Amino acid sequence: MVLTFVNGLEKPNPIDATKSSRDLVAEYGDKTGRVRALATLNQLAKRGLIKKKIFTTADRGNVAIFFPRAWSENEVSTLSYRN
Repeated sequence: MVLTFVNGLEKPNPIDATKSSRDLVAEYGDKTGRVRALATLNQLAKRGLIKKKIFTTADRGNVAIFFPRAWSENEVSTLSYRN
């Protein structure tokens, strides 16, 4: 389900664990949703099914974003995560 969700994203907008847990609340639940979402996304990235990019912002620190493997890193926008 998560893999289908990530592969359905439109360029150039990736997803992070916070947005994923909000969008898939039925799958992850409310209390530990963000942690579970991050774990699932990390597993998919480790297996090479999706891509992961980490960058730093002043407000949030290190941010991991995930996007379909068909995209290249320079096609991904990080502007929505920077203030």
